[in-house]
Amino acid sequence: RHGIISGMDTILVFSTSIGRAHADMLAGVREFAKDADWNVQSFVYDGEPFPVRKLLDFWMPSGCIVEGCGNGVSAGIIDHKAFRRTPVVYIGSEPTMTPKDAACVVHDAESVANAAARELMSIGMESFAFIGAKGKGWSNRRKVTFAEAMKLNGHPVAATDVHPTSAGVYGKDAARLRKWLLELPKPCGVMAADDEIAATAVSICRLSGIDIPNDIAVIGVDDNESLCENTVPTLSSVRPDFQQGGRFAARLLARMMRGGRSAHRETVFGVSGITRRGSTRVFKRRD
Repeated sequence: RHGIISGMDTILVFSTSIGRAHADMLAGVREFAKDADWNVQSFVYDGEPFPVRKLLDFWMPSGCIVEGCGNGVSAGIIDHKAFRRTPVVYIGSEPTMTPKDAACVVHDAESVANAAARELMSIGMESFAFIGAKGKGWSNRRKVTFAEAMKLNGHPVAATDVHPTSAGVYGKDAARLRKWLLELPKPCGVMAADDEIAATAVSICRLSGIDIPNDIAVIGVDDNESLCENTVPTLSSVRPDFQQGGRFAARLLARMMRGGRSAHRETVFGVSGITRRGSTRVFKRRD
């Protein structure tokens, strides 16, 4: 079915992320849309549930893409029943935000964790640790694969979780994280589940007199430039290939719009690289 713009399929994109993840994902969708002659309309989570049914009634879309990578969001922000029979592809969403048997595009946790592990081992760290986001499946997958990569290379991993919110880590959680960071054997390479948690770790280390990166080197995930470039020191980060993920989601949606089966399927996107900044830029000390 075509939307309100004659001759074009209208596609609605719902996103809970901001910064690079959102921009790259949307760029991937729009890249595919050029050749497919789609009209893409995007909506970003602003703290209130998306008015899905009203937007579908207004735009009459041929399909939808739902990105659910953002922290501090819950299943209630998307009314899955409101999509009715409109084809939908979910990208990066947690299981609690994804209907059973939905078509999904997810990041490759193994490639993300392995990239971070290689970065931290290459700068000569002697011990390793992981800071996760409590209750988040994507964080648990990164933690497990990071620990496996380190075990393969003969290194144990210390791990802890924090409760992430849209405003960061505060109160008892921050105090517990500070004590944990102080007690880590040094020098230590720390992978955080995402950039927000990594930035919190960097701030706590700085306020606690821990030298970054010589005592603790920190690497995050997502390469959110507005955050990574404004920590002191600046934050190194793994870049998941969200643009590739956007292209995969658009391609899968196009197949469903042509009448392809909507049974569960999962497409995986990888890593585009690492942006190295001050938090892992260790300089060899000379006598």
